[in-house]
Amino acid sequence: MVYGYQLAIGKMKLLSTARTRAEHELLAERIFRDRLIAWLRKRSAEVPAAEPAYVPSVVPHNAATAGRLIMRMQTALQPFCGLWLAAAPSQADRQQALGALGSAVKTARSWGAPLDAWPGWSS
Repeated sequence: MVYGYQLAIGKMKLLSTARTRAEHELLAERIFRDRLIAWLRKRSAEVPAAEPAYVPSVVPHNAATAGRLIMRMQTALQPFCGLWLAAAPSQADRQQALGALGSAVKTARSWGAPLDAWPGWSS
């Protein structure tokens, strides 16, 4: 997510509202990542190392394709949040997973994604 956001932001106009929004979302993704790592470590789970650069599902060439990349990343995150929600052992964990799912759905929608009937449900 962080790498994808960085790619997308690089193709947006410097003073555009889309870039400002994407920069705020990037910060939120970094915070989410760090909290998730802490959550996993607290449970003695192995935290995989970040992968080096990869080929994104949409290679951004301009602001429109940059927004499409963000939309696809946020949409792709939803099934993982859904699995996390289904497996959450406590109310606090369920709330955290539901919050992550809701955030991914809201962000994807804000970039133009359709609303699935069952967001987070693996199809």
